Amino acid sequence: MTARKALATGLRAARQRPLLVLGIFGIDVVLSWLATLPFHQTFASATEMRPFADPLAGGLKLDILSEVFARRPDVMTAGQAGALAGTLAWIVLNWFLVAGVMGLLREPVEAATFRRFGAEAAAHGFAMMRLQLWSLPAYLVAAIVIWIGGMIGYAIGSNAINPWITVVTVGLGVLPGLFVWLVVATAVDVARARTVLLAERAMLSTLFDSLRQVRRNPRALIGVQVLGGLLWIGITVLHVLATWPFQFSSIVGLAIFMLIRQLTVLLRHGVRIGSLGATLEVVRATAPSAGATELVPATAGVN
Repeated sequence: MTARKALATGLRAARQRPLLVLGIFGIDVVLSWLATLPFHQTFASATEMRPFADPLAGGLKLDILSEVFARRPDVMTAGQAGALAGTLAWIVLNWFLVAGVMGLLREPVEAATFRRFGAEAAAHGFAMMRLQLWSLPAYLVAAIVIWIGGMIGYAIGSNAINPWITVVTVGLGVLPGLFVWLVVATAVDVARARTVLLAERAMLSTLFDSLRQVRRNPRALIGVQVLGGLLWIGITVLHVLATWPFQFSSIVGLAIFMLIRQLTVLLRHGVRIGSLGATLEVVRATAPSAGATELVPATAGVN
């Protein structure tokens, strides 16, 4: 199976399960709102009694924001605390969300129910947690390679007259590390697919087996990640192009901005779900060669 065919299959699976995509999007929206609520409330209290609100209503004013943060450091503290709490909450939720998503993508379309999602999340969520923990050393190695490559690129280009030469040399220097990161991310998705397809529980050996599977079939597995990533980036670029020329100080402008923003997030969630489905299809097609004796039956885990 080619990467393009697999991604098309995964995107079609996501499109056939609109409630799944909308549900993940809704969880993202609620979590983002909860994470930004402390900052919003603190920032509102910092501006309501001072002449800051009117200028800020007319657009982003960095000098005014700097003054607000200087006078009320608790605003920045609330923002940082909310961002940290939201990130940690999303990491934990993501273990169970990925398990539920991949479990539903494994099933026929008519089996995609909320009960089924919950059963898959409960059955495989903690396995996803162990997989992520075991993958941290591999990601650390990739990060170190990125840092070393960036430092070498900076050392080569730092004496150039044109600063863009430094940008180019740093970009070239981090490419090997980014490739290592891509391989690790691909192997983690393969391990996730093997977990829901083959009911594997020894996550360290599953991760090593997945790395070997990526080495045997890089064109399809890494290709899915690359094509999905390019599609994700393309949606983000379209968002920037659509919002760049507009002024959002008015209520109508802000409403348009928020609508485009949420549509972008929704589409990116659809692409990510499609990429997971594509990896699942490739792993399913190669499951016998991976040493699987029996795939998880469609009704497993549901009473």
